[in-house]
This record gives sequence, structure tokens and C-alpha cells, in this order.
Amino acid sequence: MKKIVLRSALLLSIISPILATTTTLSVNAETSLRVAAIPRSYYLNKRFFVISNLTQTRYHEEFRNGVKYSGYLRLTDYQKTSDGYYLAYYAGTISR
Repeated sequence: MKKIVLRSALLLSIISPILATTTTLSVNAETSLRVAAIPRSYYLNKRFFVISNLTQTRYHEEFRNGVKYSGYLRLTDYQKTSDGYYLAYYAGTISR
């Protein structure tokens, strides 16, 4: 009886890491497929902000799927408002 328990424990200790590795590989493959389907960059045209000074802007955005994009946007057009702020239009490419 003791030999059967020891053999079962030995067999279980060999099989468990193999099953865990297989599960990890399948999860990693699924994650990489999802990320590969997401575009690496977006071009933003005429994104507008209400701001107090007109400078080159570093832009960050996180989408619902958890992917973060960032990049520099350049000023393309602006209008001064009556309260001293600017309605500024920026364009540029953001990447993940």
C-alpha cells in the first residue's frame, strides 16, 4: 500500500508541472493573438482641447482593453475664447 501511495505521489509530481506549463502556454498564446490584432499606432486628426497655453502636448490614452497609447501632438489650429483659454486643435500619431 505504501508503494502505491509513493508511486502515485511521484507520478502526480511529474504530471502537475506539465499541466501547469501547458495552461500557461495556451494563455500566453491567446494574449499575444489579442494584442497582435490591436493596431500599433493611431493618427489623431483635429483632436481638440480647451487649454490655457499653446504648447506641444504629450498625449496619453488608455482604451477599454487596457492598451495604453502615447505620443506628441502638434498644434494645427486654435481659437481664443472670451475667458482667456484656447480651443486648440492638435494632430499627431500615438503608439503603444
